[in-house]
Amino acid sequence: MIILFNGFVVLFCFLKLHKLSAILFKSNNAHEDVYNRCDKINQQICQGLQYDKTRMPNSVGITNQEDSAKRMNDYFPLINAQCSYYFRFFLCTFYFPMCTDMLGETKTLLPCREMCEKVQIRCEPFMKAFKLKWPAELNCKKFPMNTEICIRPTNYDLDRNLSFNANGLDYLKKHYPKWKSIFYVDGNVKTNRLENFETEINLKCLDSHVSVKSAVDNRTKSKSYSCVPKCDSNIWYSSSDKNLARIWYFIWTILCLISSIVAIATFVFDQKVRFLYPERPIIFIVLCYGCICVFNLFHLGLDRKRLVCQILHTHPNDMILMKEGYESPMCTLTFLGMYYFEMVAALWWLMLAISCYLASERKWSCEGLERISNAMHIVSWTLPAISTTIV
Repeated sequence: MIILFNGFVVLFCFLKLHKLSAILFKSNNAHEDVYNRCDKINQQICQGLQYDKTRMPNSVGITNQEDSAKRMNDYFPLINAQCSYYFRFFLCTFYFPMCTDMLGETKTLLPCREMCEKVQIRCEPFMKAFKLKWPAELNCKKFPMNTEICIRPTNYDLDRNLSFNANGLDYLKKHYPKWKSIFYVDGNVKTNRLENFETEINLKCLDSHVSVKSAVDNRTKSKSYSCVPKCDSNIWYSSSDKNLARIWYFIWTILCLISSIVAIATFVFDQKVRFLYPERPIIFIVLCYGCICVFNLFHLGLDRKRLVCQILHTHPNDMILMKEGYESPMCTLTFLGMYYFEMVAALWWLMLAISCYLASERKWSCEGLERISNAMHIVSWTLPAISTTIV
């Protein structure tokens, strides 16, 4: 009974550790929620569309809605000239891409190439009248075809009866001086308006984040940027909350480890009487939880900056949280150890259930269960090893 009690204490402690580790994990990975979630469109220029949620950064690397709205303002003369009823909708789907989580994961949808081409046919003549070319960042070839998931209107009927508007040209002439600061008059278009976009984009991240250049987008052939949290940033929880969680995490880890040691010592001192089948799997469950506690202490004992942070070469004064496990061997080792023993413990729980069933319902003796113990060991220790290797 003492051993069973210790086993349940270990299980209770382990469940508490899972809750606390979830808090710590969430606090260290909050940037995924900040920049990989759908947000309500809060800029009036793109409100009232068929969708109301977007996600930043967009295709040109703008990381907040305010700057996207400013970019939209550059096209106000062309929007008000009414070259196409769908021009504003097209720009909104590009600078405020639709965000949805109905596809099983959070995804952003770009405008369809067909809509871009329809709008370009209608609006490019207005730009050519001022010897301007279609903006490079609105190049229709980089948008997905209709066969892919993308955004487009159900039809283009509103443009069919729309004639060339001379008043629209007069409106553009009135605002042409403003356009000269946006486009080159020789026909080449400024791609991003920001000559030093790689430097200035740092201003678009939150104070708790740093802009990091990502790999080149194979579809658009353009550089992309992401906002990565600083190592000491407090996004979801304050420093005091995280310190409290770590203290509780340490306390429950010690309690769990002590209970595991007591249970294992009781078995070692009296193996012939205690933990005979069908109760024998309990000792292996306790052993696994004890090993998990050791990895927890290993994780807590290491310097956090050494475990999950790295120096950013472009910003030597800032340390950022790592996104990939392979960037930190210590982090990878801790994860693999905890993952393996959690899988083994889960399978030994299954073996305990099977043993109890065979003993109570099928009336198997202790000796009968002992004969199939080798098979239990093979399944419980080998399958998690294969799974860990694959992971």
